[in-house]
Amino acid sequence: MSELREYHSKLLSEDNILALEQADVTTVDALLYQDATRLHDKTKLPVDLIQRIQRDLQKYFCATPVLASDHYQSQLRAPLLPTRCCLDLLLGGGLATGELTELVGPTSCGKTQMAMFTSLQLAKHHGISVLYIDTSSAFSADRVVEMHKYQLVAECQEGFEPVDTDQSILAILDRIKWHNCYDPMKLIEILENTHIALESKSSEFYDRLKLIVVDSVGTLLSSTLGGKSTHGHFVMMRIARLLKSIADHHQIAVLVTNNTVGADDQNGQNKSGHKPGLGESWAAVSNHQLMLDCEFNDDENIERSIMLEKSTRYRTNQRCLFTIDPYGIH
Repeated sequence: MSELREYHSKLLSEDNILALEQADVTTVDALLYQDATRLHDKTKLPVDLIQRIQRDLQKYFCATPVLASDHYQSQLRAPLLPTRCCLDLLLGGGLATGELTELVGPTSCGKTQMAMFTSLQLAKHHGISVLYIDTSSAFSADRVVEMHKYQLVAECQEGFEPVDTDQSILAILDRIKWHNCYDPMKLIEILENTHIALESKSSEFYDRLKLIVVDSVGTLLSSTLGGKSTHGHFVMMRIARLLKSIADHHQIAVLVTNNTVGADDQNGQNKSGHKPGLGESWAAVSNHQLMLDCEFNDDENIERSIMLEKSTRYRTNQRCLFTIDPYGIH
């Protein structure tokens, strides 16, 4: 049984732990098995706080059974967020809320460009909030502004009524909250705070939050893995659980990017010579995994492609070509 003191949470503060221990509640099991009202009588802690602590613990220590039919129907009802690029062709119309989509590829293949383009499209056309967690200082507000301006030009050429560029882009940027993050523990802190803010509905931003981007999870976690220590693996899976929990509980689409590493091709199946980073444990985390690649042609033009490698919903091994230009992604 896990001791309460071994579980670190914003909700489970030292004062709350002391109050629970005085009521002879010292383990996670003891806290989860008891009714919130009875615990309130013993500890004088607010009932809603106790219930929030119990729900938080259940995500990590309990398997909550659901009917397969109910799960299937909920998956069918999950709304899609159209990205207006090649992702829509491969993912049935857009990013699925409640699920985690992973963009994998070597350096300079277009992962960050696609993440920024997607953030812009969803904030612009759907009015939703985007939490963008940047682990390598790759996010560029100037690039988002450039894409927006070129898209306005294209819309005017198609006959749409022009809008005030400066006013519209400021409103869009207000919907994108950017975090610089270089430490895995900092990422855990950001995700935990996000979960609390979503639970409490602390602001209009979190009421509208429907997309979380982590660019790049591979860059952030690769240095913590390897060797005999298991701490890095624990941290990685803690981040994975938080992302999956937030996505499922609040019906938010999660988009993460990951780098690639060299792969042995002993069976002749891996023609690209590389595979997703972070190992087999992380490979089971995403609902949809897309592999990006780029090649130089003889005339030095770059041919970029994206393929759906893994999916819990859609037919895999579908491939699309795309380009990156001032407009964004075509």
